[in-house]
Amino acid sequence: MAIIRNGQIESLSESMQERADRELAKYARDRFPDKFKNFPEERLYAGVKYVRAQAKSLGFEREDDVATFLDFVVMYGNQFCDSPWAAEVLNNKHLHAPDKMAMLRYRVRLAGVDL
Repeated sequence: MAIIRNGQIESLSESMQERADRELAKYARDRFPDKFKNFPEERLYAGVKYVRAQAKSLGFEREDDVATFLDFVVMYGNQFCDSPWAAEVLNNKHLHAPDKMAMLRYRVRLAGVDL
């Protein structure tokens, strides 16, 4: 029987996180080509890591929710969470993260933006 040590699990987790961040950076570049065409890869990667940490601090961990959170940051700015339309949802303690994201997507769709 194989034994997996904590260090091996941590290393695997870090590797998976790095891969997810690289994929999210690729998503950002593909989704917003004009915005990121001149961004160096490492700068975009650092930005993605920051956005992921910000999303996680608000309870968003599903990859599709993190990608949409990134969309909001790119479209509405780094402090979009403080905007009344977003803050009302994000500060609602009765909603779970997936429900909050669904509500944010709905509000953006009402404004004519399809995510």
